[in-house]
Amino acid sequence: MPHVANQERTKRNKFLKGLRPDLYRMELSGSLATFMEAVNNAVDIEECLMDPEAPV
Repeated sequence: MPHVANQERTKRNKFLKGLRPDLYRMELSGSLATFMEAVNNAVDIEECLMDPEAPV
């Protein structure tokens, strides 16, 4: 099933390249294997960045 893994990697990479530069750098610091992991992580990071009471 290498073609499925390759499609997942391609989707993930396309998603990552569409992020804002600050989110992109934060995403790259983690190890995200799948598209959904990348999406979920980006949403979590963005929510934290937008919360003024979130710890730094």
